[in-house]
Amino acid sequence: MREKGRYSPLRFIKYFTWADLLLSLILLSSSLLFPFFFKRPGKGEEVVVETRGGDTYSLSLSKDTTLWVGGPLGKTEVKVERGSAFIAYSPCPQKICMKMGKIRRKGEMVVCVPNGVLVRITGRGELDGVTR
Repeated sequence: MREKGRYSPLRFIKYFTWADLLLSLILLSSSLLFPFFFKRPGKGEEVVVETRGGDTYSLSLSKDTTLWVGGPLGKTEVKVERGSAFIAYSPCPQKICMKMGKIRRKGEMVVCVPNGVLVRITGRGELDGVTR
């Protein structure tokens, strides 16, 4: 029978080997340091709107703007409000691009495939995967 008050929370350590303790220490320290090694992408500075016809428009994220862009199905409305960009209206049948929501970080994009409109966020010092 156990005596009252004699419970030690560290009594399980006697069943561990030194390798188990070392592995536990490594896993614990790596989980605490994880956020410092993998940073989120920075806030974007510019919105680039491209169309299937080859037109390219550049808008600032710091200024609220509305842009109507023509495509094969009609005009698509791209809005920039409070530091984020989104497609407010599109003549495409399913309106998936409108449901994609707002984008504000560098590298994010919204695409209306049927109408051929691409909205993406860029920033200073952005690295591209294509080498020319």
